[in-house]
Amino acid sequence: MIKTNTDSPQSLALRFMREKRQMSLVLVAQQTGLKAKIIDHLENGRKIITDADIELLLKCYDYSREVFQELMAL
Repeated sequence: MIKTNTDSPQSLALRFMREKRQMSLVLVAQQTGLKAKIIDHLENGRKIITDADIELLLKCYDYSREVFQELMAL
């Protein structure tokens, strides 16, 4: 695992989307098959986010790639 120690635009957008949907880390873990700790690491910049991670979480949160891109630009 590569540690980044910073919040990236991707991690901030993913956390925002999860919180906007009022989903807990545990619920997302159950729905995606990822461990809650991994999701937390993705959201806090402690793990590099892959395209596969993004697609899986966007599907879980029911957001489009376009909305994700817009959130990253803010």
